[in-house]
Amino acid sequence: VGGSPFDTGSNPYAVVVDPLGKFAYVANVNDNTVTAYQIDETTGALGSPAAADTQSKPYAVTIDPGGRFVYVTNLGSQTLSVYTIDPVSGALTPGTAVSTGVRPGPAVIDPATRYAYMASAFSGSIAGYAIDAASGALTSLTSVSTGTDPVSLIMDPIGQFLYSANLGGNSVSVFTIGATGALTKGTTVSTGNKPVTIITDPDGLFAYTANLDANNISAFTITAGTGALTAVTGSPFAAGAKPYTLAIAKNTDGLFAYALNASSANLSAYAIDTVTTPGALTLKGTYPLP
Repeated sequence: VGGSPFDTGSNPYAVVVDPLGKFAYVANVNDNTVTAYQIDETTGALGSPAAADTQSKPYAVTIDPGGRFVYVTNLGSQTLSVYTIDPVSGALTPGTAVSTGVRPGPAVIDPATRYAYMASAFSGSIAGYAIDAASGALTSLTSVSTGTDPVSLIMDPIGQFLYSANLGGNSVSVFTIGATGALTKGTTVSTGNKPVTIITDPDGLFAYTANLDANNISAFTITAGTGALTAVTGSPFAAGAKPYTLAIAKNTDGLFAYALNASSANLSAYAIDTVTTPGALTLKGTYPLP
């Protein structure tokens, strides 16, 4: 893209784009800011950065599904900063930050922007928050315990179930989301060693964990109505060395999964079976990172 690379703050750690593709936001760990950019819809170029202050060590950014609010996880101060998005410029107006548990992770927000959830790895718990529809402000709900060292949360596409990948427990905890945002714990399932990321497909049929120390991916089917997880036949599936991040894409050619492998510095691409062995992965290729 013309003009790339674009200036950020010091030690940029996370970037997200709003649902309409109009704005991008970057968390800058060392200078305690989040930078906002307008995105050129034709070229993809980023406009001049506009920085907003955060609290200590911002390292994750989440945008609500409606594209109205930004939530920044501050690792150093163990807080969650709240901002409203200017719909024209993308600039951020700060609200009131809330406290989190120890070593908080990225916030996860339900599709209707009613509730937010955040795992606290050292606390072994998930904190819930009710979201004010007008301001995006957060009000704490009751926290629930999960497995050891929860590091990644994912919600199913319609906001019925929440899943926690527990790095230290080699497991996934399953929760049902109630009408008031309360979480009810279901049956925990085992994964490979050190599940660092969990993801679901766009239709909420399958869930996958990247198992950092096992160099593989655990695959599960999701039971409609209960959210329960059942291991897919053939799971776990081989990945590269230290798979760290997962992504899923759906298009007219089918459903595909991608694993970023940190130590082998490559990307594994898989086709996801939706007919014969639903949820199974077939490796289609491995590609070196640039």
